[in-house]
Amino acid sequence: MCSFSEKALSIFVESIPKYLINKYFSGIVPIFMLHRLTDKDKGVEAKYIQHIKWCLNYMRVNNYIPMSLKELMQAHSEGISIPAKTVVFTIDDGFYDQYEVGARLFSEFDVPLTCFVITDFLDEKLWPWDDQISYVFNETKCDFFDFKLPDNSSLRFKHNQLSKQESIDLLREKLKLQDQSQLYNWLDSFYEVAEVENPSFIPEEYKPMSWSDAQKFIDIGHCIAPHTKSHRILSRLSEEESKMEILGSQSRVKEKLIGVSEVFAYPTGRLEDYTKYNMSVIKESSLLGAVDTQPGHYNLNSNICAVPRFSLPTTKFDFIQYLSFFEELKSKLRS
Repeated sequence: MCSFSEKALSIFVESIPKYLINKYFSGIVPIFMLHRLTDKDKGVEAKYIQHIKWCLNYMRVNNYIPMSLKELMQAHSEGISIPAKTVVFTIDDGFYDQYEVGARLFSEFDVPLTCFVITDFLDEKLWPWDDQISYVFNETKCDFFDFKLPDNSSLRFKHNQLSKQESIDLLREKLKLQDQSQLYNWLDSFYEVAEVENPSFIPEEYKPMSWSDAQKFIDIGHCIAPHTKSHRILSRLSEEESKMEILGSQSRVKEKLIGVSEVFAYPTGRLEDYTKYNMSVIKESSLLGAVDTQPGHYNLNSNICAVPRFSLPTTKFDFIQYLSFFEELKSKLRS
Protein backbone atom coordinates (compact mmCIF):
# COMPACT_ATOMS: atom_id res chain seq x y z
CA MET A 1 0.00 0.00 0.00
CA CYS A 2 1.09 3.57 -0.71
CA SER A 3 0.58 6.54 1.59
CA PHE A 4 -1.17 9.62 0.26
CA SER A 5 2.14 11.40 -0.41
CA GLU A 6 3.48 8.42 -2.37
CA LYS A 7 0.30 8.20 -4.42
CA ALA A 8 0.36 11.94 -5.10
CA LEU A 9 3.98 11.83 -6.24
CA SER A 10 3.30 8.80 -8.41
CA ILE A 11 0.30 10.43 -10.04
CA PHE A 12 2.34 13.57 -10.72
CA VAL A 13 5.41 11.92 -12.26
CA GLU A 14 3.44 9.38 -14.28
CA SER A 15 1.13 12.06 -15.70
CA ILE A 16 3.93 14.05 -17.37
CA PRO A 17 3.92 13.40 -21.14
CA LYS A 18 6.82 11.25 -22.32
CA TYR A 19 7.92 13.83 -24.91
CA LEU A 20 8.49 16.39 -22.13
CA ILE A 21 10.56 13.92 -20.14
CA ASN A 22 12.62 13.17 -23.27
CA LYS A 23 13.04 16.88 -23.97
CA TYR A 24 14.22 17.95 -20.53
CA PHE A 25 15.50 14.75 -18.90
CA SER A 26 16.79 12.63 -21.78
CA GLY A 27 19.46 10.11 -20.89
CA ILE A 28 18.77 10.32 -17.15
CA VAL A 29 19.05 6.81 -15.68
CA PRO A 30 18.95 5.70 -12.02
CA ILE A 31 21.32 2.86 -11.21
CA PHE A 32 20.25 1.20 -7.98
CA MET A 33 22.66 -0.67 -5.72
CA LEU A 34 21.84 -3.46 -3.28
CA HIS A 35 23.96 -5.57 -0.96
CA ARG A 36 22.79 -8.43 1.25
CA LEU A 37 19.49 -10.19 0.64
CA THR A 38 17.79 -12.69 2.91
CA ASP A 39 15.21 -15.36 2.33
CA LYS A 40 11.56 -14.88 3.27
CA ASP A 41 11.91 -17.11 6.32
CA LYS A 42 14.50 -14.93 8.06
CA GLY A 43 12.28 -12.75 10.21
CA VAL A 44 12.03 -8.98 10.06
CA GLU A 45 14.49 -8.70 7.17
CA ALA A 46 11.82 -10.26 4.96
CA LYS A 47 10.26 -6.78 4.90
CA TYR A 48 13.19 -5.65 2.74
CA ILE A 49 12.46 -8.37 0.18
CA GLN A 50 8.81 -7.32 0.13
CA HIS A 51 9.94 -3.73 -0.43
CA ILE A 52 12.10 -4.77 -3.40
CA LYS A 53 9.12 -6.65 -4.86
CA TRP A 54 7.00 -3.53 -4.47
CA CYS A 55 9.64 -1.46 -6.31
CA LEU A 56 9.93 -3.96 -9.16
CA ASN A 57 6.17 -4.22 -9.51
CA TYR A 58 5.85 -0.41 -9.52
CA MET A 59 8.29 -0.33 -12.44
CA ARG A 60 6.34 -2.99 -14.32
CA VAL A 61 2.95 -1.33 -13.80
CA ASN A 62 4.29 2.06 -14.87
CA ASN A 63 6.19 0.82 -17.93
CA TYR A 64 9.78 1.44 -16.85
CA ILE A 65 12.44 -0.17 -19.01
CA PRO A 66 14.89 -2.44 -17.15
CA MET A 67 18.36 -2.53 -18.69
CA SER A 68 21.58 -4.24 -17.66
CA LEU A 69 24.54 -2.05 -16.74
CA LYS A 70 26.49 -3.57 -19.62
CA GLU A 71 23.77 -2.50 -22.08
CA LEU A 72 23.76 1.01 -20.63
CA MET A 73 27.53 1.37 -20.92
CA GLN A 74 27.56 -0.08 -24.42
CA ALA A 75 24.91 2.45 -25.46
CA HIS A 76 27.04 5.21 -23.93
CA SER A 77 30.19 4.14 -25.80
CA GLU A 78 28.33 3.79 -29.09
CA GLY A 79 26.39 7.04 -28.76
CA ILE A 80 23.05 5.24 -28.83
CA SER A 81 20.13 7.14 -27.30
CA ILE A 82 18.75 5.69 -24.09
CA PRO A 83 14.95 5.45 -23.79
CA ALA A 84 13.12 7.49 -21.19
CA LYS A 85 12.21 5.57 -18.02
CA THR A 86 15.25 3.26 -18.25
CA VAL A 87 16.46 1.82 -14.94
CA VAL A 88 19.42 -0.41 -13.90
CA PHE A 89 19.90 -2.66 -10.84
CA THR A 90 23.22 -3.84 -9.38
CA ILE A 91 24.27 -5.81 -6.30
CA ASP A 92 27.76 -6.05 -4.79
CA ASP A 93 30.13 -8.71 -3.47
CA GLY A 94 28.89 -12.18 -4.50
CA PHE A 95 27.26 -13.61 -1.38
CA TYR A 96 25.26 -16.81 -1.76
CA ASP A 97 21.98 -15.09 -0.82
CA GLN A 98 22.49 -12.71 -3.75
CA TYR A 99 22.31 -15.74 -6.02
CA GLU A 100 19.74 -17.75 -4.09
CA VAL A 101 17.30 -14.87 -3.46
CA GLY A 102 18.35 -12.20 -5.95
CA ALA A 103 18.32 -14.32 -9.09
CA ARG A 104 14.84 -15.65 -8.40
CA LEU A 105 13.44 -12.31 -7.26
CA PHE A 106 14.62 -10.26 -10.21
CA SER A 107 13.81 -12.99 -12.73
CA GLU A 108 10.22 -12.93 -11.48
CA PHE A 109 9.96 -9.36 -12.79
CA ASP A 110 12.18 -9.83 -15.87
CA VAL A 111 14.72 -7.32 -14.55
CA PRO A 112 18.41 -8.02 -15.25
CA LEU A 113 20.57 -7.80 -12.14
CA THR A 114 24.32 -7.16 -12.34
CA CYS A 115 26.27 -8.81 -9.51
CA PHE A 116 29.80 -7.53 -8.89
CA VAL A 117 31.81 -10.39 -7.38
CA ILE A 118 34.96 -10.39 -5.26
CA THR A 119 36.92 -13.11 -7.03
CA ASP A 120 39.09 -14.29 -4.11
CA PHE A 121 35.82 -14.57 -2.16
CA LEU A 122 34.28 -16.91 -4.74
CA ASP A 123 37.58 -18.81 -4.74
CA GLU A 124 37.12 -19.08 -0.93
CA LYS A 125 40.59 -17.63 -0.32
CA LEU A 126 39.10 -14.94 1.93
CA TRP A 127 35.86 -13.28 2.96
CA PRO A 128 35.33 -9.49 3.03
CA TRP A 129 37.38 -7.72 5.68
CA ASP A 130 34.50 -5.46 6.74
CA ASP A 131 32.31 -8.49 7.41
CA GLN A 132 35.09 -10.04 9.46
CA ILE A 133 35.06 -6.92 11.65
CA SER A 134 31.35 -7.51 12.28
CA TYR A 135 31.98 -11.17 12.99
CA VAL A 136 34.66 -10.45 15.59
CA PHE A 137 32.54 -7.92 17.49
CA ASN A 138 29.55 -10.24 17.44
CA GLU A 139 31.61 -13.20 18.72
CA THR A 140 33.90 -11.59 21.29
CA LYS A 141 33.16 -12.12 24.99
CA CYS A 142 35.60 -9.39 26.06
CA ASP A 143 34.20 -6.33 27.78
CA PHE A 144 37.12 -4.34 26.41
CA PHE A 145 40.31 -4.91 24.45
CA ASP A 146 43.28 -2.88 23.20
CA PHE A 147 44.85 -3.33 19.79
CA LYS A 148 46.95 -1.59 17.18
CA LEU A 149 45.73 -0.48 13.78
CA PRO A 150 47.75 -1.23 10.63
CA ASP A 151 49.53 2.14 11.00
CA ASN A 152 50.58 1.06 14.53
CA SER A 153 48.34 3.56 16.30
CA SER A 154 46.53 2.24 19.38
CA LEU A 155 42.81 1.86 19.93
CA ARG A 156 40.69 0.55 22.81
CA PHE A 157 37.11 -0.66 22.66
CA LYS A 158 34.79 -0.82 25.66
CA HIS A 159 31.34 -2.24 25.20
CA ASN A 160 29.90 0.04 27.88
CA GLN A 161 31.00 3.12 25.91
CA LEU A 162 29.81 2.21 22.42
CA SER A 163 27.12 -0.10 21.14
CA LYS A 164 28.30 -3.10 19.17
CA GLN A 165 27.20 -1.53 15.88
CA GLU A 166 28.84 1.78 16.73
CA SER A 167 32.10 -0.06 17.43
CA ILE A 168 31.85 -1.91 14.11
CA ASP A 169 31.15 1.29 12.18
CA LEU A 170 33.94 3.21 13.91
CA LEU A 171 36.59 0.58 13.23
CA ARG A 172 35.50 0.14 9.62
CA GLU A 173 35.78 3.88 9.02
CA LYS A 174 39.24 4.00 10.60
CA LEU A 175 40.44 1.08 8.48
CA LYS A 176 39.17 2.76 5.31
CA LEU A 177 41.73 5.51 5.96
CA GLN A 178 44.65 3.13 6.54
CA ASP A 179 47.09 1.52 4.17
CA GLN A 180 45.34 -1.74 3.25
CA SER A 181 48.22 -3.66 1.69
CA GLN A 182 48.46 -5.99 4.74
CA LEU A 183 44.85 -5.69 5.91
CA TYR A 184 44.03 -9.38 5.85
CA ASN A 185 47.22 -10.22 7.75
CA TRP A 186 46.29 -7.56 10.31
CA LEU A 187 42.94 -9.26 10.86
CA ASP A 188 44.75 -12.25 12.38
CA SER A 189 45.99 -10.06 15.24
CA PHE A 190 42.54 -8.51 15.66
CA TYR A 191 40.98 -11.95 16.20
CA GLU A 192 43.68 -12.69 18.75
CA VAL A 193 43.22 -9.60 20.92
CA ALA A 194 39.43 -9.97 20.82
CA GLU A 195 39.85 -13.61 21.87
CA VAL A 196 37.82 -14.88 18.94
CA GLU A 197 38.85 -17.98 17.04
CA ASN A 198 39.63 -17.17 13.41
CA PRO A 199 37.38 -19.64 11.54
CA SER A 200 39.14 -22.09 9.23
CA PHE A 201 36.22 -21.80 6.78
CA ILE A 202 33.85 -19.02 5.83
CA PRO A 203 30.90 -18.95 8.28
CA GLU A 204 27.54 -19.93 6.80
CA GLU A 205 26.13 -16.42 7.26
CA TYR A 206 28.88 -14.98 5.05
CA LYS A 207 29.34 -17.74 2.47
CA PRO A 208 29.83 -16.78 -1.19
CA MET A 209 28.02 -18.07 -4.21
CA SER A 210 30.03 -20.71 -6.05
CA TRP A 211 31.39 -20.26 -9.56
CA SER A 212 28.71 -22.72 -10.66
CA ASP A 213 26.05 -20.49 -9.04
CA ALA A 214 27.55 -17.49 -10.82
CA GLN A 215 27.31 -19.25 -14.19
CA LYS A 216 23.67 -20.15 -13.51
CA PHE A 217 23.10 -16.49 -12.58
CA ILE A 218 24.30 -15.51 -16.06
CA ASP A 219 22.49 -18.33 -17.83
CA ILE A 220 19.07 -17.21 -16.56
CA GLY A 221 19.57 -13.68 -17.84
CA HIS A 222 21.51 -11.80 -15.17
CA CYS A 223 25.09 -10.49 -15.20
CA ILE A 224 28.33 -11.17 -13.34
CA ALA A 225 31.13 -8.59 -13.31
CA PRO A 226 34.41 -8.05 -11.41
CA HIS A 227 34.63 -6.22 -8.06
CA THR A 228 38.37 -6.65 -7.34
CA LYS A 229 40.10 -9.72 -5.97
CA SER A 230 40.00 -8.87 -2.26
CA HIS A 231 37.64 -5.89 -1.77
CA ARG A 232 40.43 -3.70 -0.42
CA ILE A 233 40.09 0.02 -1.13
CA LEU A 234 42.10 0.83 -4.25
CA SER A 235 43.28 4.26 -3.14
CA ARG A 236 44.83 2.62 -0.06
CA LEU A 237 47.04 0.34 -2.16
CA SER A 238 50.04 0.98 -4.37
CA GLU A 239 49.29 1.67 -8.02
CA GLU A 240 50.74 -1.70 -8.99
CA GLU A 241 48.63 -3.60 -6.46
CA SER A 242 45.46 -1.65 -7.26
CA LYS A 243 45.94 -2.42 -10.95
CA MET A 244 46.22 -6.13 -10.14
CA GLU A 245 43.06 -5.94 -8.05
CA ILE A 246 41.15 -4.58 -11.07
CA LEU A 247 42.66 -6.60 -13.89
CA GLY A 248 43.18 -9.74 -11.82
CA SER A 249 39.50 -9.89 -10.91
CA GLN A 250 38.55 -9.21 -14.51
CA SER A 251 40.71 -12.05 -15.81
CA ARG A 252 39.49 -14.44 -13.11
CA VAL A 253 35.77 -14.02 -13.89
CA LYS A 254 36.53 -14.45 -17.60
CA GLU A 255 38.55 -17.58 -16.82
CA LYS A 256 35.76 -19.14 -14.73
CA LEU A 257 32.60 -17.97 -16.53
CA ILE A 258 31.03 -17.65 -19.97
CA GLY A 259 29.21 -14.42 -20.75
CA VAL A 260 30.85 -12.08 -18.22
CA SER A 261 29.84 -8.41 -18.28
CA GLU A 262 32.81 -6.13 -18.92
CA VAL A 263 31.90 -3.56 -16.26
CA PHE A 264 33.45 -2.87 -12.85
CA ALA A 265 32.53 -1.55 -9.39
CA TYR A 266 34.99 0.16 -7.02
CA PRO A 267 35.06 -1.30 -3.47
CA THR A 268 33.31 1.04 -1.02
CA GLY A 269 33.10 3.46 -3.93
CA ARG A 270 33.36 6.90 -2.34
CA LEU A 271 35.27 9.53 -4.30
CA GLU A 272 38.26 9.11 -1.98
CA ASP A 273 38.31 5.33 -2.48
CA TYR A 274 39.63 5.32 -6.04
CA THR A 275 42.04 7.48 -8.01
CA LYS A 276 42.61 8.95 -11.45
CA TYR A 277 45.12 6.19 -11.97
CA ASN A 278 42.47 3.55 -11.22
CA MET A 279 40.14 5.20 -13.73
CA SER A 280 42.92 5.17 -16.32
CA VAL A 281 43.37 1.42 -15.78
CA ILE A 282 39.64 0.96 -16.45
CA LYS A 283 39.80 3.16 -19.53
CA GLU A 284 42.81 1.38 -21.01
CA SER A 285 41.37 -2.10 -20.41
CA SER A 286 38.57 -3.88 -22.24
CA LEU A 287 36.17 -2.86 -19.48
CA LEU A 288 33.31 -0.63 -20.68
CA GLY A 289 33.31 1.47 -17.52
CA ALA A 290 32.94 1.49 -13.75
CA VAL A 291 30.45 2.50 -11.07
CA ASP A 292 31.03 3.99 -7.65
CA THR A 293 28.65 4.63 -4.74
CA GLN A 294 28.21 8.38 -5.08
CA PRO A 295 24.45 9.05 -5.18
CA GLY A 296 23.25 10.43 -8.47
CA HIS A 297 21.78 9.60 -11.85
CA TYR A 298 23.71 8.48 -14.88
CA ASN A 299 23.42 11.06 -17.65
CA LEU A 300 24.90 11.63 -21.07
CA ASN A 301 27.76 13.66 -19.55
CA SER A 302 28.71 11.06 -16.94
CA ASN A 303 32.33 9.98 -16.68
CA ILE A 304 31.92 6.38 -17.80
CA CYS A 305 34.76 5.34 -15.45
CA ALA A 306 32.98 6.87 -12.43
CA VAL A 307 29.24 6.41 -12.86
CA PRO A 308 27.13 7.16 -9.75
CA ARG A 309 24.66 4.79 -8.10
CA PHE A 310 21.87 5.17 -5.58
CA SER A 311 21.53 2.77 -2.69
CA LEU A 312 18.05 1.35 -3.15
CA PRO A 313 15.84 3.69 -1.07
CA THR A 314 14.08 2.05 1.84
CA THR A 315 10.90 4.11 1.43
CA LYS A 316 8.46 4.02 -1.46
CA PHE A 317 8.37 7.81 -1.71
CA ASP A 318 12.15 8.05 -2.15
CA PHE A 319 12.17 5.18 -4.61
CA ILE A 320 9.63 6.98 -6.82
CA GLN A 321 11.70 10.19 -6.60
CA TYR A 322 14.94 8.56 -7.70
CA LEU A 323 13.30 6.26 -10.24
CA SER A 324 11.55 9.13 -12.01
CA PHE A 325 12.81 12.50 -13.18
CA PHE A 326 11.59 14.14 -9.96
CA GLU A 327 14.93 14.12 -8.10
CA GLU A 328 16.66 15.65 -11.13
CA LEU A 329 13.92 18.28 -11.33
CA LYS A 330 14.56 19.19 -7.69
CA SER A 331 18.30 19.46 -8.39
CA LYS A 332 17.71 21.75 -11.36
CA LEU A 333 15.38 23.95 -9.34
CA ARG A 334 17.89 24.19 -6.49
CA SER A 335 20.69 25.18 -8.86
